[in-house]
Amino acid sequence: MLFGMTNEQRTPSEVLRQNIQRLRQGQRLTYVELVERLKELGHPIPLIGLRRIERGERRVDADDLVALAYVLGVAVVDLLIPGDAPDSQPYDITPEVRVSVGQARKWIGGHGFLSQPITPGELADRLHWMPKDRAEAALREWLDPEDREWLAQAEKDQKGEPETDGRPDQEN
Repeated sequence: MLFGMTNEQRTPSEVLRQNIQRLRQGQRLTYVELVERLKELGHPIPLIGLRRIERGERRVDADDLVALAYVLGVAVVDLLIPGDAPDSQPYDITPEVRVSVGQARKWIGGHGFLSQPITPGELADRLHWMPKDRAEAALREWLDPEDREWLAQAEKDQKGEPETDGRPDQEN
């Protein structure tokens, strides 16, 4: 327990701070070595800045987050989610939004929704803002198995491919 918080009560900033420290120490990197890697990458963070990040005295912006993930050799999601947390453990996105760690990992990684869309209209609204490939994958995941078959056939029809019933073609 840190600062009176259980694993289930850590904020994303606290998790980030702990993961940066855990990864830096686990890779046996000194602050100086990490500063040097960041400088070589073109995103310098001063030594005092790194120390303040690890102590929770300095916030990490998006540019810092991406650069730190890159130099530590992990995906951004691995900095934002507790490394030792099982998928079923609760994770606080905000003080009012709590989901499972597994759900948060999928959402942060761009492979799922934070909350499942209830109606086709709600799904359409969410898919509208996604890149096409991710939207198509999300749509397939959301659909029932029968609907997936219908969608696959609709895509074939759109591409001009012949309808199939799963059996080899037979000549008349």
